[in-house]
Amino acid sequence: MGRETPNSKRQEIPKLAAINTEIMVLDPDYWFRKRYQEIGEASGELPTVIEYINESLQRSMIATSEAKNDVELLEAQTYMRLRQEWTSVYSEKMTEKSLEMAVAMDQTLADARHNYSVLKSYVSRLHNMQENLRVKLDSLRTVEATRRKLLVDDAD
Repeated sequence: MGRETPNSKRQEIPKLAAINTEIMVLDPDYWFRKRYQEIGEASGELPTVIEYINESLQRSMIATSEAKNDVELLEAQTYMRLRQEWTSVYSEKMTEKSLEMAVAMDQTLADARHNYSVLKSYVSRLHNMQENLRVKLDSLRTVEATRRKLLVDDAD
């Protein structure tokens, strides 16, 4: 009997997580796994899904830009507030480094940075998903064109 290697086991295709946010609701796993028997069905569905992702990508990019502005504003506000309150909050002498550290520890600012990171990750995911669905549609069109060419060649 041979030894079992990591590649000898059949790997299951991972299930993609659904996106359910204020920006969009979509189950990408459904669209990537869906098998099309005819190009007509794919040509009717996938461009609409791609455009829905594009619309959601636009909203995500706007939200990301606003979140970045929020982080920058909150950083400035936190910096100024801590400069003004330093002696009543901290016993040590205020230095630029200690002030930067105190700003970095602000939980509201940390939450805003996290929100910005999440939104940026959605922009990246949506962009990649959109591109991958385009590739799927293009591949289906190529397969259909090849099939038709073979049928024509066989008929001759």
